Amino acid sequence: MAYDSLDNLKQLNWNDYGKRVDILFKKTKEFLQKNKYQLSAIVPIIREGMFIGLPFAFKFNTWKIIPIQFKYFLKPKISPYDQVPTLIADTPKLHYDLPKNPIFLVTDVYPGGGKTAAAVGKELKKKYPTSKLIYVSMFQDISFKKPKEYAASLSLCLTDDTDQLSKEEKIKRGVETEYYLMPWHNPDEEMAPVIGKIYNYDF
Repeated sequence: MAYDSLDNLKQLNWNDYGKRVDILFKKTKEFLQKNKYQLSAIVPIIREGMFIGLPFAFKFNTWKIIPIQFKYFLKPKISPYDQVPTLIADTPKLHYDLPKNPIFLVTDVYPGGGKTAAAVGKELKKKYPTSKLIYVSMFQDISFKKPKEYAASLSLCLTDDTDQLSKEEKIKRGVETEYYLMPWHNPDEEMAPVIGKIYNYDF
């Protein structure tokens, strides 16, 4: 892991984050228009995907939001990179109709290596086999590989959380040289898996 203490992390404020959301929205909207994709619903991956999905829902002027939740229950003595996400809240029953071939915008913020994105894609394809999935995240690690279930993957910033590149290489390739906490992040929770500890939630 490229960071091993809070001293190496920069916490974005809400103003900075909001500016990034606006830029990512513009990029996403242009992509959809270029490919003549008519958005059917937004699928935020809870928890973090809500911080992209909800602003996008207002900006796209839609109330059609289909949340899904996966969670990593970290096991002791197993690297965070070897953990597997668990489905804890499936997509809800819808009380409205979707097109025969719906187009879903799946939103996240910091997908890491993409295991959760892949798991979400598989679940959506089980329930909506004719759907087209577009994955959108604020950050995307250079180790991320687009899961086969997705037609496209968009992001605003590239990161190198696995520390594969030198600072000079990052600058040359347009990869972030800093490591970020989001405005809502609990620093202790974010650092727990990095240092091999299980974070205890209040409920």
